[in-house]
Amino acid sequence: MKVYTLKNGQTFTTPSLFVNPQHRLDAKSLAHTTSKSLSNIDGLVIDIMDYGEVADDLGFNSAPIVMTSQADLRDKVRFIDPSLHKLLNGSSEEKSQMLATKLFDEQITKSVRKLANPDLPNKEKPQIIINEIYPYLTVKPLIDFEVRHDASAIISPCVNISSKTYFRQQLSKATQMLVDSRILLESTDLKKYLETRDLINSLAINYKLIQPQNYSSLFKLAICNNPDQVAFKFLGIRESDSVSVPEVFAFLRNFAVYSMEMQERKEPIPIHLLNVDELGYAGYTNAVCNISCPLATSPYYSYPSKDRDEVDTSPTYYHPIDMNSPKAHSIDILPCECIECRFYNQRMSNVGSKNLALFRRNHWLYVKDGEISQFRQSRARLDIELRDKFARSMRTQLAAYLPENPLFTIY
Repeated sequence: MKVYTLKNGQTFTTPSLFVNPQHRLDAKSLAHTTSKSLSNIDGLVIDIMDYGEVADDLGFNSAPIVMTSQADLRDKVRFIDPSLHKLLNGSSEEKSQMLATKLFDEQITKSVRKLANPDLPNKEKPQIIINEIYPYLTVKPLIDFEVRHDASAIISPCVNISSKTYFRQQLSKATQMLVDSRILLESTDLKKYLETRDLINSLAINYKLIQPQNYSSLFKLAICNNPDQVAFKFLGIRESDSVSVPEVFAFLRNFAVYSMEMQERKEPIPIHLLNVDELGYAGYTNAVCNISCPLATSPYYSYPSKDRDEVDTSPTYYHPIDMNSPKAHSIDILPCECIECRFYNQRMSNVGSKNLALFRRNHWLYVKDGEISQFRQSRARLDIELRDKFARSMRTQLAAYLPENPLFTIY
């Protein structure tokens, strides 16, 4: 295990898992479970558009004297992600939520609403983003928001890299924004935070662009402003894609080596892998120190096919051994002995529809906390521990993503 200490004095221990609360039920679940010593989940990553939804229940907007559960949450590392890819390329609902933060110029608001027009041809959208939105995107309002809400580190706002056709334009704007963040921290009223907050570059990249010919450009972008840590979110990736997933992990390993060479480091820059599920565990042997996961929700977006019915979005239950998420209505005996499952005598029928939403989140948090504890306490090398866990689950394909010669794995 290795302990990373942030400039503000907070720490997280690798292998680490942060959770990504997205609405009030997530926040209520975190407050409930944290009050019962959820100690191995070290932090939270909150998308900027969700902050207003979850902050009250997390205790972040209340007076210093708060409930024990909220006090515990205050002690955890807190990252606020600008999430600009949701403003530029997200769903109509995500765009609306981003605009509701009131952090963007009126011209940006008009152009984003134009993008939401269902009659607008897809081929015209990138030009609107580049010509009408990019010129008005600035980093200071977003960084001010992070600082004002006591984020443990400053995540530099950055446009996503999502298009092969417009790769150079996106790369140029992203570089400008990352450099602007560094300049702001060195020369404005934000300068006082330079010594008390880590600077994190968070890059949202379409997985199709993770190719060796793009390594140099993306690696340079990731450290162009000399950040303290780096986070990656790979858009569109699917666990079942046995070609693209290994390419993503190869990208991370190569970037880790690059960061040591270019920054003259003795070890890789801390790397966070955002918006993953158990697939992220394989990242621990591929230079990743921390993963972030949405609560009891798949990080991958499912869209109904034109020739079949709507996707079943009914509640799921994370199986602690199989490591999959069957539908809750298909289970009777609960295969788990966490606090939450024992409370209901390990019978799904005892949970009831009224309690199901919080129950499945609480259960997920307890199980994830236990999994991280297991990884940290293992006497075996972490890659061996992971391979054994995957082999005993219904997610055996995850073992294929563990490299034969783990890079920077934890012993």
